[in-house]
Amino acid sequence: MQRRMTPKYKQLQFDTAIRNPERYKNIISSLIDFNNKTLDDNCLLSIMCVMYRNGIVTSNEIEITDNLSDTELKDMIITVNSSRRADGGFPTGYQARFWTYMRTLSELGFVYAQYNEQLRISKIAEALANNKVDDQEAFSVQSLIYNRKSPYKNVSNNFNYFKFILQVLLKLNECNIKLKYTDFIVSMYNHDGNVGAYLEEITSNNITRDNILDYLNEVYDENNKPQTVLRDYPDVVLRILRIMGYITISSHGGELYISINKNNIDYIKDLLKLEISCSEEEKISALSYYNRSDTYFNKFISFINTHRKQDTINEKVYKSKLDDIVTVFEIDENKIINLINLLITNSREYPIVEFKYIPDPLKLEFYITILLYIKFKEDMFIKPNYKIDDIGIPISHAPGNIGDIEVFGKSIYWLIEVTLIRSKVQQYNNETTSVIRHINQAITDENTDKYLSFIAPIVHIDTERFYKVALTLSRAEGNVIYLKPYNINQFIESINDDIFEDMKEYTNSTIRSIKNISL
Repeated sequence: MQRRMTPKYKQLQFDTAIRNPERYKNIISSLIDFNNKTLDDNCLLSIMCVMYRNGIVTSNEIEITDNLSDTELKDMIITVNSSRRADGGFPTGYQARFWTYMRTLSELGFVYAQYNEQLRISKIAEALANNKVDDQEAFSVQSLIYNRKSPYKNVSNNFNYFKFILQVLLKLNECNIKLKYTDFIVSMYNHDGNVGAYLEEITSNNITRDNILDYLNEVYDENNKPQTVLRDYPDVVLRILRIMGYITISSHGGELYISINKNNIDYIKDLLKLEISCSEEEKISALSYYNRSDTYFNKFISFINTHRKQDTINEKVYKSKLDDIVTVFEIDENKIINLINLLITNSREYPIVEFKYIPDPLKLEFYITILLYIKFKEDMFIKPNYKIDDIGIPISHAPGNIGDIEVFGKSIYWLIEVTLIRSKVQQYNNETTSVIRHINQAITDENTDKYLSFIAPIVHIDTERFYKVALTLSRAEGNVIYLKPYNINQFIESINDDIFEDMKEYTNSTIRSIKNISL
């Protein structure tokens, strides 16, 4: 990639267009069928068509309907993106829009995506798309591939920021100190990854919200917009660090703090011991930079498998973490319902700032877990399967082949699947067959009834029809389950009544309707 300007030292920046790193898994999944295809205009338009249909890319001017043909959709995509400026070697239009979704994936070595060249998807990206590794595992090992000076960034900063900030947080943890948000912003300007010099810098200078802009201007010649410097760029980096499982975010006295995620501290220390280098050639050649990922794939998979924790149900631990969340953040039923409503209405209001950095789909899963805990904690064991930081806030979804939330009660096993997906195609493709497989494979004794609740902002008719058919087939195969798909408001109403009776009635009504069909 040709450099047009003399490189300078700059603030760390990832693309703010995708604020939810969990979306990258769906983006990669949309690319799988195009692996090794040449990224010419026709191929790029076909990829964008898939991404629009899957709800990854959206526009107020494009409505995805069942009868919308690919030809019509492609014409719309060309028109809607016609004014987008050339970027990353991709020309003006939808081609540059495609690069928006590839930039960070390229910087982390997940893909090789260059205009008019073959698309290449790394082995770790394929493993993520196929649920062989989860988000936290994939992003954490790929963080070792990253280098600030690379074919994708024309900067003088020349080191791995993720290794640097982990070493900083580990050092501070030894002294039981957390990193202030303002000091974290300063870390994003670091020139060379010198941990000692950085710690001396933030210790010697009392950097606060009131003086940080003056400090950055004086020391680092920063003149960008305050919102960009103090919020947009740092927030995206924090979200990436969280999905990597590296950090815990907390607040005190109106100040935000970042600390090492103690749940993963051994994992992090061992990860830093892996010898991963970046040659000068790899810092200037996009293909060489990408190839490093597959070079280290076997080492990464071995590391992941060695450190993957066996899931052991420890009821006391789960209850303790959920009880801490409810107590520390003073959450009652009304407050959690309000948080759910803010989320599903896409509000940017954050009554609890620590929850801001949870990706929205995972946030809904978290909120439903808290609601269940408040309602049923005396009678049932609530077991969410997402990964958490050391204070119990989720960092990434459950690994593949496992349900979202499991509830254990006397003679009851209740599986709850939660999604924020509103796209009909994406909901039907991603939230159906695996859910039924999870409930049918759940091991219970003969005296335990199985229940399944599917929860979404909108339950599309095709999704509901699938569940009705799956329910009937399961019953025909001897698997007795009771289920019902709920929109979020219906679910909240039902748990205030007898939700188990509601699922039984829905199930029995479905079975009766099938039996009454005349052949």
